[in-house]
Amino acid sequence: MYAMSNCPAAARKLPVSPINSSNWTRPGPKAASRPHIIRSRGRTDVGRTTHFFLRIKFQRQDGFEVGQKMGIDIGGNYEVTTVTAVGKAATQTTLFEAAVSGATHIKVADNASMTVGDILTVATGTHKELVRIKTIVNVVSAPIGRPGGMSAGGGGELELAAPLKFNNMSGVDVSDRGTGISFAPATRFSHMSGDAVQALGAGITLDSPLITNYEYGAPVVNPVATMVGYQGSPAPNQWYGNPLSSSAGSIALMDATGVVLVDAMVYGSQQANSSANGPVTNPEIATLEGDQSQGGCIVIVPRASSGDGVSRGLYPDGLDNDNNCSDFLVQSFASLSAASSVGTSNIKVASMADFNVGQKIIIESGANSETAVIKTIGTTGGTTVGTATQAGTKAIPVASAEGFSAGQTITIDSDANLESAVVASVISGRRRFGGRTTTPVDTITVAMPLANLHNVGAQVSGSGIALTTPLTKAHENGSQIAGNIPTPGAPNQYVKKP
Repeated sequence: MYAMSNCPAAARKLPVSPINSSNWTRPGPKAASRPHIIRSRGRTDVGRTTHFFLRIKFQRQDGFEVGQKMGIDIGGNYEVTTVTAVGKAATQTTLFEAAVSGATHIKVADNASMTVGDILTVATGTHKELVRIKTIVNVVSAPIGRPGGMSAGGGGELELAAPLKFNNMSGVDVSDRGTGISFAPATRFSHMSGDAVQALGAGITLDSPLITNYEYGAPVVNPVATMVGYQGSPAPNQWYGNPLSSSAGSIALMDATGVVLVDAMVYGSQQANSSANGPVTNPEIATLEGDQSQGGCIVIVPRASSGDGVSRGLYPDGLDNDNNCSDFLVQSFASLSAASSVGTSNIKVASMADFNVGQKIIIESGANSETAVIKTIGTTGGTTVGTATQAGTKAIPVASAEGFSAGQTITIDSDANLESAVVASVISGRRRFGGRTTTPVDTITVAMPLANLHNVGAQVSGSGIALTTPLTKAHENGSQIAGNIPTPGAPNQYVKKP
């Protein structure tokens, strides 16, 4: 977390920001400080957003309350106001299905923050048009991490006050500025889209007065917080006061004047049809750090395979072409296709992309995480027999055919029933909504008839990845495998294949 405003010596109340969100970060002074004991803890500034002036438009509204103090911007343009009303946040989404000219109903991937009467911007360029919401037929919220804001259901339906003028394909951008936050008094300075807006909260009361003056943004480090923030080794050379959002934000390196941009990164999620590949927290920097003829670039936040985090980084270190679209490589990752037991030195995976012999990998995360080194790389795929198969058959019903391909050599079962076969074809059955059933929907057909009977649950797999040493922990099917172990203080280890 970091100090929210200048804190003079002798202060006992420390206004702070939490560690879970921000669009900007800057280095704070090194820890020439003495520890304090927290005597009381008020509400933190859990609301942090970016705005676009008695009213502002914003990306998130949670954490803002009527009557609460709110900080706008940073540095010389920083000012404090009082919230008088909290509306709904802005929405950046897409058409869930195609909408033709003349249509008065559309479906969008996310309309949870939309309100009757809101003005929507549909599409971009020559087909851009403004429409007003007449009725909200049903509400859908798109889960975080789905590409293009894709919802899991059938889309949120909206009735429009007037027909659409143009034909629009599924996936076309739709945006709603929301109803914003009202406050008083009016702003004293001009603020750009993307500037920080914070609910200031009630702060933390310390056991004794501060003995040193601290600037806004000075880091506040909690040594007993072991589940958040940087926890690795070696110790960091510099703590940063402003924490970063995990979904979208920007980091800027400025010269000593604070005016000239030396280098920067803007990051966010992939969005369909957006000129900068996603919601841009700082369009000015995105333009400087990208193809200016195409509206700039951002670094796309990678999607994990099983909920665990993966990362992007510059490779080789120091390479900088001022293009956020191409300068950053993604950490290689996959997931286990079959459970792995303690003592095994071979794992079955769904993908071999970007893995190499000799590469260090991380299997799973948290308390069950362990590292290993790749000895050899074989073929993908790992599943189980879904329906007992008789000797002489060629078709094997399986729980999943993911990772298998024609021409691949596979192994079936174990011990006395173990045999090898060559895949002739793979059929993935049509997936259905609703809960899982025990009925297999995928089939692997082999080139020659099976020699043995194989019962339900028998393993069917490719040759997988062989490890230099046996695993020390058991890992469930679907656990994430990540390459390129983070190396704080040393060069990045990202792999770029020829």
